[in-house]
Formats: sequence, C-alpha cells, structure tokens
Amino acid sequence: MTSTFTNYQLVARDLPKALQRKAADPVVARDTAYYEANIGKVKSVDDLMADQRLYAYAMKAYGLEDMTYAKAFMRKVLEGGVADASSFANRLADPRYVAFARAFDFAAGAASASGADGSISESGVVPPSRRSSPRRPPCPIPPTSRAPTRRASP
Repeated sequence: MTSTFTNYQLVARDLPKALQRKAADPVVARDTAYYEANIGKVKSVDDLMADQRLYAYAMKAYGLEDMTYAKAFMRKVLEGGVADASSFANRLADPRYVAFARAFDFAAGAASASGADGSISESGVVPPSRRSSPRRPPCPIPPTSRAPTRRASP
C-alpha cells in the first residue's frame, strides 16, 4: 500500500497520463457519457435537480460532492447567479460555488445550462466564439481529473 503523498507524486508527475487512465475507468466513462448525452436537456435549475445522476456528476466535477445532499442550498446558489456582487454565490467564501453558478448560469436567462463563460472542457473554458456548436452545454472536467491536494493535519 502506498502513502497518500506517494500517490500524489505519481499523479502529479504525469498528470495527462493519469487523466487518461482515470477517463478509461468504466465507471467514469459511463458517467461522462451519461452527462454528455443528457445535459443538453437541462433547461432550468429544476431540471438539473430532478436528475440526481447529472446533479451528482456536476457537483463532483466542481469538488462539491460533499454538498450534494444540500439541494436547497445549491438551488439558492444557482438561482442567484453571479452577475450581482451581492448574490448568494458571490457572498460565499468558497470560489467553487461561483464556478458552479457560472457554469450553470440559469439566472442569466440562458436557454440551457450552457453558461455565460462558454463550455468547460479538460483544457479549460472554451469561449462561445470557439465552440463547434453554439448551444453546446458545459462539460465539466471529469471528477477525477482534479489534482489531489494535500491538507494540513488538524
């Protein structure tokens, strides 16, 4: 058994290869395919919250999997948007909520969950002018592609 730090070093040493290995994992591939096939059908916060599988995937992709149970809280984040400096997401200390609200920008009156900043891919945000499809919904970075972080001991 390897230590957490050793695992981190192995992943950090060759991140692209680690991402490919994780993306090839059948569970990750199946969840990603489901997300890509169904996110275009999401037109409102209610649609996103109604599909637990989509919602959980999106939450995990933004590092918010521990808040998946808090649907009312996340609804408030999504409905408030990020355009107003006093919105709920902007008042939270954690920038992951702002990123999540930006990606699923229902508050701006978007026709779908395409977000104001463009689609999101493994290479980062793709501006609307560079997307192959102008109405393509965001595809968050696969949950496992985030580099692990070391946390200080309590």
